[in-house]
Amino acid sequence: MATGADPPHDLQRDLRVAASVGPDGAPLVHISCSGLPRGLARACAADLAALPGGAIQPPGAAAEGRLAATLPRSSAATLASDWRAAGGLAAIGAELERALAARCGVLRFADGRVAGYRQRPLIMGILNLTPDSFYAPSRSPADQALARGMRMAEDGADIVDVG
Repeated sequence: MATGADPPHDLQRDLRVAASVGPDGAPLVHISCSGLPRGLARACAADLAALPGGAIQPPGAAAEGRLAATLPRSSAATLASDWRAAGGLAAIGAELERALAARCGVLRFADGRVAGYRQRPLIMGILNLTPDSFYAPSRSPADQALARGMRMAEDGADIVDVG
C-alpha cells in the first residue's frame, strides 16, 4: 500500500467516486481523479492491481497523474481503510468510504433481467440551448452552456440533460 510519506494532494473537486451495480448484480465502485503527482498515482495503481478480485484500470492513467478504476465493492472497502491511514491518500480513502455508505442494490426479474438501484434518486439539471424552449428562464446561449452545465454539476446535479 502507498506510504504516509506521500505529500498531501489538494483534490480541487476533481475526485469522483460512485457506487453502482454491475450487469451481473455485483456491487461495484468507480473512482477517478486527475492532477495527482505521478508517484502518488503510480502508488494508487499498484494498490489497485494488488487487490483480490482485481480492478479495471485504463492503461497509462498513472503515468498521466490520473487515478481511474472500477473495482468490486469488497475490494474498495479494504482500499478505503488502507488509504485513510496513508497521509497523501486520506482524502481519497474518505471519499471511497462515503461512496460505500451509499446503499445500492439489485432487482432480479423473472425473465433474467437485472436492474440496479441507488438509495437516493439522481438529480438532473436541464440545460436548454434552443430558443424555443418551453420555459424561457431555462434557456442558455450556446457560449454560456459549458459554464452553466458545470455550475449545475457543482450544485449537485448527477446528470445534465442538454437539449
